[in-house]
Amino acid sequence: GLLGLPSILMIFMGIEMLMSTSTQLWMGRARFEYRYKSFVTVTLVTAVLSSALSVLAVLFLPNKGISKIAANTLVVSVTGLVLYVRSISRGRQCFNRTYWHYALSFNIPLIPYYLSQIIFNHSDRLMINKMCGRGDAALYDVAYSLAFMLTFVLNAANNSFVPWLYRKMKEGRLRESRTVTIVIAALMALLLSGVIALAPEIILVMAGRQYTRAVWVVPPVAMSLLLLFYSQLFINVEFYFEEKYKLVAASIAAAASNIILNYFGIIRFGFVAAGYTTLISYILFAGCNYLSMKKICRERNMDSHVYDVKALSLLFAGFLAVSCLLMALYPFPIARYCLIAAVLVLCIVFRNRLLRLLPASFKELF
Repeated sequence: GLLGLPSILMIFMGIEMLMSTSTQLWMGRARFEYRYKSFVTVTLVTAVLSSALSVLAVLFLPNKGISKIAANTLVVSVTGLVLYVRSISRGRQCFNRTYWHYALSFNIPLIPYYLSQIIFNHSDRLMINKMCGRGDAALYDVAYSLAFMLTFVLNAANNSFVPWLYRKMKEGRLRESRTVTIVIAALMALLLSGVIALAPEIILVMAGRQYTRAVWVVPPVAMSLLLLFYSQLFINVEFYFEEKYKLVAASIAAAASNIILNYFGIIRFGFVAAGYTTLISYILFAGCNYLSMKKICRERNMDSHVYDVKALSLLFAGFLAVSCLLMALYPFPIARYCLIAAVLVLCIVFRNRLLRLLPASFKELF
């Protein structure tokens, strides 16, 4: 009743979450052991089978929406079950008191953090649906999905970065992480700028002319994604030292602020305001996690300059300015296309110089 979903979809959701757990655990270990061939193979096979079966379900089965979701659930469940049986047969031990105690004591306090992230990601659409109607909620959903479509890049970069960072922290070679994070953040900003620059055209192709109003939501939500990456950088250090409670407090504060700002913003300015309240909340989230990380490093007598925060801040300020410029050019497509073409030409002409700027540690990481 709260989510507005039929019971069958809630059942599919529960099955998929349960069965995908073993896949996520296996992938986590594969990343830390640098078994990327196995990781990529499982990811690609699952994606291809899920897409193929979903298309067949939509073409040949009735009730196409539910059939598509059922097909995806089936693939995810079979993959998870195979990896679960494989892990159990190789481990030959279901219960290890030390592992269970560590896992539960580490993760149970984090449940409020994970719940707050769910609220963070979905409160916008739920509130718009209740306050403005399903039409505006659909507009916002299209823009939010477009702006966040690079989340998989962010997660992939962070998942590759974390084992490398923890090794450097263990070795006491923290300075190397500073240049690497700036390069990754700059690449993320460049990709997000591309999404913002082409947002009107992507929405037109993806959703049609009736969704063109949603374009004004894309820039603030895309800016939030870079802040989410910054937050993940700070959270990585908090997780390394198993400092959970500061993270929980920051996430709850950010989620609460998002709900409060949404309430007043949506009433006053409509569904577009939710994009900007998301941006403000992510600024708060990133700031709180930075202060927590700095305090943790100070308490551990460790160099707090794991990241070059000044350079990251300047990068975000530049990204903000570029995003505002691109937004201003939305009504002038020819000028926007000329700007995009000029940037692409410069990148091609100076590609060798740009590649030489990449630090050796970045090449080691990827």
